[in-house]
Amino acid sequence: MFLGAFALHVLEEAPGFTAWARRHASERYTQRDFARNNALGLAITGAATYVLARPSRRRRFFGVYYSTILTQQALFNTVFHVGTAVAWREYSPGLITSLTLFLPLWWRLTRLALDDRLITRRGAVLASAIGGTIHAGAVAQHVFFIGVSEARDHG
Repeated sequence: MFLGAFALHVLEEAPGFTAWARRHASERYTQRDFARNNALGLAITGAATYVLARPSRRRRFFGVYYSTILTQQALFNTVFHVGTAVAWREYSPGLITSLTLFLPLWWRLTRLALDDRLITRRGAVLASAIGGTIHAGAVAQHVFFIGVSEARDHG
């Protein structure tokens, strides 16, 4: 389900995220950056979902998947879109799918994982710290271009 939600989220972002990012993040952000970032995100999510679906690896891999894929993308991408919509008082492309697909899916999967004892409450908090850190770093580097080499600045 999450991979499908991710694809729908990318479709919502596609028509306007590049222009939005150029206005609010970096004038250097291009449609090519958008395509590369989201193709990589979809590929990683697809591969991780495939591994998670294998019963022999599910328990061992769930914590990694939960923090680095699900929480990082579903919870903190929603935080990003809500936060930027509030900060700039305009629609942030991706806001609707973040609120209507990502957040409810993250909540439901978290409840199921807690009920099935795949994670603990403490583990969910730790996963949130990890996921939030990964998402903040990814946005800083791939949207705002913070920490990108001087070659990119002058190339």
